[in-house]
Amino acid sequence: MTMGRVRGWSLLSAALMGSTALMLAGPAAAQSKVGVTSATDGDPLGKPPAENERVLRIGIDVQANEVVTTRSNDRAHLVFLDGTALTVGPDARLTIDKFVYDPNTKTGDLAITASQGVLRLVGGKISKTNAIKINTPSSTIGIRGGIGMFGVTSGKTTAAFLFGNSMTVTGGGQTQIMTRPNSFSIINTGGSPSLPSLLPPGGLDSLMGALSLASNNSGKGGGTGGNADQKSQSSGFSNNNSGGQPPGGPPTTGNPPNVNNNTFTQAVSNTNPASNPTPQNTAPQNTTPVSTDTNPPPPTPKTSQNLTGYVGGLLVITEHHNRSVTTALSDAQPGDLRISTNADNSTVTSRIVIRGPDDSLSVRLRLGTGRNGISAFQDNLNFATATVNDRTTIRQGDERIRARDTSVLVTAAAVPGGSYVGAGCTCDFLTFGEWETVVTPHQRGQHGHGVVTQAPWIAGTLATQLPNTQVASFSGGMWGQAQNAGSSIRNVTGTFGINNYSFSAGSGQWVSAFDGVNYSGTVRGSPGGATFSSSSLPATTGYNTMSVNGSFFSSSTSNGAVAGVGGQFAAGGPGYVASGTFGGSKR
Repeated sequence: MTMGRVRGWSLLSAALMGSTALMLAGPAAAQSKVGVTSATDGDPLGKPPAENERVLRIGIDVQANEVVTTRSNDRAHLVFLDGTALTVGPDARLTIDKFVYDPNTKTGDLAITASQGVLRLVGGKISKTNAIKINTPSSTIGIRGGIGMFGVTSGKTTAAFLFGNSMTVTGGGQTQIMTRPNSFSIINTGGSPSLPSLLPPGGLDSLMGALSLASNNSGKGGGTGGNADQKSQSSGFSNNNSGGQPPGGPPTTGNPPNVNNNTFTQAVSNTNPASNPTPQNTAPQNTTPVSTDTNPPPPTPKTSQNLTGYVGGLLVITEHHNRSVTTALSDAQPGDLRISTNADNSTVTSRIVIRGPDDSLSVRLRLGTGRNGISAFQDNLNFATATVNDRTTIRQGDERIRARDTSVLVTAAAVPGGSYVGAGCTCDFLTFGEWETVVTPHQRGQHGHGVVTQAPWIAGTLATQLPNTQVASFSGGMWGQAQNAGSSIRNVTGTFGINNYSFSAGSGQWVSAFDGVNYSGTVRGSPGGATFSSSSLPATTGYNTMSVNGSFFSSSTSNGAVAGVGGQFAAGGPGYVASGTFGGSKR
């Protein structure tokens, strides 16, 4: 889902105040409107009843009984009025058969027919009380309060239950119910569903890849536009829906896999008796891997802790007639991200503050709390927290605008298939991950929506014992998003160093390489202070500049002493914008 940074700060206010997009259902809402297109790749098509087929651009309404089709390089992300999010992969065809929703009681019905393609669904309000139905050539599937992913062909449906209450799969007169996260079942056309089994390692990689064209890029080329000469291979389209789903795996390059021949269905096809003529042993099988390591690594601890950190990324704000502007999240402050884990009840809550340029914009997101909160806490490296269609506030100058958001935050270790965040940083004292949000104004006269997709975050414990006389150097990685004028958003990694930082003087030398451009200059903090920043670090070539806001972090064994650094950066130049996070250890 998507919020982001402008090529020109003055456009931000106009984009927020003048844009028109999804409004929550109300008495005046058109009956045929069931949702909105919130992100796309390529040119996905929609054919409403009794209307001409048109390209589903960001901000285009989706209607009841609409037929959605995609080709090999198309994707679409649809958000329904109850907060349900549907990602449509390449070479897909589906029909929105039914959508009924009462915003007062938060109940309704949603039914979809999918004839082919890869889909991912994150259930919204409707799914909390009534199963969302997906009909395929081989099965009928119901999802209650959860997240599912599906690979559909004329001969087979692969249904994966990732998170939530339950998924019911019916075919050939028989039904299987999945309640355990990361379970799957295969249904051949005319046959019955296979017994639910746990997904094999990497089992979702191919389906995840089919849902995203976003590419990891460590920065090739260069020039004044920061990678302007490199042909973009990706878009700002998410690997995941927000609203409870951890963002989906790392970006992939090249053509998406064919769902008729993907590694996921190959890996699990032998578990379906209908697809394997060899007689099977019907006794229950223990599929738990057996380790031959006599000294296995200790398990990751699971403790209650409070983490403080930063978020980065690009915010895309969509206006009427599909106009959109992109702005970098910048001017961060320590504590713009706060995460609390509770080992006693295995819950997580988080708070994110989104800031625009010069603190002229502020949006506060609360994840994992209240009636709309979702959280999962496996251990200190694997947790996720989300909020579906929650109330929030957009502060624009002195004005406050009521809004709603659907947001998700997940650790990098818990991202299916792996994450680009955390690469190049050997710093166990920091926790990394990805986050997404969709924010929609919900106040008379204020329309539009903003989206952040697959953006990075870092968090840890701020250092409290700062050496007033010490000089130290740091190095690590950078993870962010970049966009050239007229192109799509790319996920990019880089490296940085802070050389000879004097705590007594509060200054050191910054050097970094991000998206094919090198930056250098002085970062400053107050003498003995816990934070540092620089507003205009110049590029060694071209006209780009980079801003940095960071803090010193401690480790669990340093007793509050400095173990490393982390923070947020933003970069810009002619026709170029970028934002992200960085983290590194003391050298």
